[in-house]
Amino acid sequence: MRWLVIAADVVLPGAGLTWDGRPAAGLPLLLALAALAAVALLADEFAGADGAALLRLAALAAWTLSAAAVAGVRWWQHHRRILDPAQVRALHRAACAAWLRDEPTALGQAWAVVAAAPGEPGAWAFLARVAQDRGDQRTALRARRRAEHLAEG
Repeated sequence: MRWLVIAADVVLPGAGLTWDGRPAAGLPLLLALAALAAVALLADEFAGADGAALLRLAALAAWTLSAAAVAGVRWWQHHRRILDPAQVRALHRAACAAWLRDEPTALGQAWAVVAAAPGEPGAWAFLARVAQDRGDQRTALRARRRAEHLAEG
């Protein structure tokens, strides 16, 4: 499954990111790619024979830049700083304590837990619970969806 997502990113830069649950990074690249495809297909109509080759070359360069942007996002995902699990548990414990005491810093601490362990569904579920208690329904919904996506594997 992982290779299928990467293959989708190679063919359509941004498709794999969108499929992988990162639409904020993937959708703009897909929309730009759709515009580039339209320019490349209609190049003869707009620019004539001489300009069409130049437009297609520019579209190919932009596709290459999109693929490089996807590769950069993937590299960042793979090489981001991973905290020691004991540090993550300590952050989570402190955030839970703040939430139980109804402190105003609980939501910020929940975000810190998510930043420390972005691949853990429990961190996102905790953020959803705290955000819902604080009245931030949009964040709660997005965090709940992310937790469900991560829990699916």
